[in-house]
Amino acid sequence: MQIDISLFSNWLNAFKSGNTELATFYEDRFSPQLHAAFDAWMATDPLENPDAPTDPFRMAEFQVPQLQAAMASDDDAGTAFTNGQRAGENGNAYVLAALLLAVVLFFGGVSTKIGWRPAQVALLGVSILVLVYSIYKLGTLPDPSGWHLTPLWG
Repeated sequence: MQIDISLFSNWLNAFKSGNTELATFYEDRFSPQLHAAFDAWMATDPLENPDAPTDPFRMAEFQVPQLQAAMASDDDAGTAFTNGQRAGENGNAYVLAALLLAVVLFFGGVSTKIGWRPAQVALLGVSILVLVYSIYKLGTLPDPSGWHLTPLWG
């Protein structure tokens, strides 16, 4: 595309200076995409028609397949990035749930070692609350196992 722009700029300079031989030299070296767009652009009479496009690069005939492929790849990359972010968030949520379940086990185990009954009940109560919360959070997460279970809530 840069070569096309450079060739067209040089053609325009040669054309404006009246050097038709040099202008033809540049025109003969246009890429097929630019040549088609240039012919369509010249058909709009850009030197006399104020409504004509300012250059052939604005014409529908100027299509660069590599540029279109790059834009499609950019769209694919954006989709992959979004999916990766979502997967990372899900992974973080599973790690948090695992840590919370470890806290449940810890509090449940520690409560049996405490001799004071109100502290045992308090720790078991906290443990049960964290367990219920963890189960709820796990129920809202997607299933990565391949078993295709749907979230229970959410």
